[in-house]
Amino acid sequence: MNCSPQVFYRLSDIDGDWVNGGSNRLANYTDLKPGEYLFEVKAENGGNSSPVTSFRIIIKPPYWQTTWYKACLDNCNCRSDLCLYQMAHQEHPQGRKKQKEIHPRTGQYGNESPSEPDEPAFYFQLHQQY
Repeated sequence: MNCSPQVFYRLSDIDGDWVNGGSNRLANYTDLKPGEYLFEVKAENGGNSSPVTSFRIIIKPPYWQTTWYKACLDNCNCRSDLCLYQMAHQEHPQGRKKQKEIHPRTGQYGNESPSEPDEPAFYFQLHQQY
């Protein structure tokens, strides 16, 4: 009597015991995290068992989970924050131009309000005009 071999397999840190794959020669794992795994497989036919064959499997993380990518992203975020901060605290050139235009008319500097006319001199000038 000839029976078909049974396949057994396990993946380190995932499968605790051997998984009986029956005569199916396909092992399927989904949602494995990045890391290093050891895949082991053996076959049994009747009372005979084959030696265990093992494969080392390395799953690398996607680029957005790497340390280098995160460091570059942090660097870009810091630079953009600094740029926005500098832009927010920088005087606008047109604002400065308007200040220069206002100064000659008012005779004042900065945010000072125009001073009240000197009363005696003001009345003297009015008197001379009339």
